[in-house]
Amino acid sequence: MLVHYFLDPTFDPTTGILCEEESHHATRALRLAVNDQLLVGNGRGQLFECSIATQGKKNLVLSLLSERNVPPAKPAIAIGIAPLKNTSRLEWFVEKATEIGADTIIPMLTHRTERPKLHAERMQRLILAATKQSNRAWMPLLAPLTNFNDLVSDTQELKIMAHCDSNFSRKPLRECLPSKPPESITIIIGPEGDFTPAEIELALGNEFAGCDLGSNRLRTETAGIFCVSLLSGFYR
Repeated sequence: MLVHYFLDPTFDPTTGILCEEESHHATRALRLAVNDQLLVGNGRGQLFECSIATQGKKNLVLSLLSERNVPPAKPAIAIGIAPLKNTSRLEWFVEKATEIGADTIIPMLTHRTERPKLHAERMQRLILAATKQSNRAWMPLLAPLTNFNDLVSDTQELKIMAHCDSNFSRKPLRECLPSKPPESITIIIGPEGDFTPAEIELALGNEFAGCDLGSNRLRTETAGIFCVSLLSGFYR
């Protein structure tokens, strides 16, 4: 039997109330009814197998059948990426990176960032929808717009910078990855026009490993997807 997956960060199994949006989707789009079973995630690793107990005017009330905890995937993958002038391309990246396995998405303010603003609420909705689409138990964290200097000085187990400047040391991304999975990986992708030499120097001085992504020139969002795909596939 197909059990549909719903994502409701506010779900409390003690009350069983499913949020209005997911309740509407269950009854109007999927035509679920009383006694039908479904799976509810809260985006924080908890999954609840439930059946529909009652159907209210706006919300379904669910009966809990069982629950389980899903541990977060290792390593935790954080990707810092500069917002793009074309917001639809950044939104596409956020959606696909969520589906592939990014755990934290960090919009990054660099010297050459062309759009120093975010539609954070819309991006959060995209992350929620993509988490549900891909049946993820953990919803990625969307960090606030973060200054480049603050990001590179943060301590992480493995830190990688993808850049295009041949005046600085680089090696293929795969060669930057240890065979034993670290607890966490942070990889940063520059804006259109790449990082400045001063930014590269700063990152390398803060224990980032420089990498290249091959001979083809990639758009920022393409480079981001390439990195998340490779890291997720390599370790998971």
